[in-house]
Amino acid sequence: DILPDVGLTLSAGPPKVGKTWLNWWIAKQAVQAGKRVLFVSTEDNNRRMRDRLQQTFHEPPDDLICLAIMSQEAVLPTGPSALTYMQELVNEFKPDGIMHLAAESHVDRSIDGPGDFINTNIIGTYTLLEEARHYLNNSGNNPFVFHHISTDEVFGDLEGSNKFSESTPYNPSSPYSASKASSDHLVRSWHRTFGLPVVITNCSNNYG
Repeated sequence: DILPDVGLTLSAGPPKVGKTWLNWWIAKQAVQAGKRVLFVSTEDNNRRMRDRLQQTFHEPPDDLICLAIMSQEAVLPTGPSALTYMQELVNEFKPDGIMHLAAESHVDRSIDGPGDFINTNIIGTYTLLEEARHYLNNSGNNPFVFHHISTDEVFGDLEGSNKFSESTPYNPSSPYSASKASSDHLVRSWHRTFGLPVVITNCSNNYG
């Protein structure tokens, strides 16, 4: 059971085909299991999530679903402090886990504008990791897990009938895959250096 027992902070970044559906499915499963969900995303994503929950539950359960807006500027070095903002949200919500789905995606977009991928995929992941670390240090030994959603593209090109595995060497070949590989390395280093409980899933494009 990946979903924590009490609370889940679900981060979701710019829209990707299928991502809104996946976020909704996770939130739906959590709510049906009696878990509280804090959904942190852009205003547009939050609107889509609320509309889907409205269709599912007829009236979104406000006591179980909380939506917070994270502007694109919040993860930029020159923008507002994303770390302070996340600290306020997490300290108030007190989750048992953070599921990090936020990412800039698509190789072509990363070639046209790699800076957004560095800011969102690397700096954004660092921001969440630091908040998770500080929160866990201050909350004692409560059950907690940081679930980082990555991609199989960090392993590079797959030729023939070969298959990737967890032991496949990283071989990113675009700004997108390189930024996701960097975020994976950050998550692993926060686990080894700071003892943060983490799970990394390198998914294929099963949902779009």
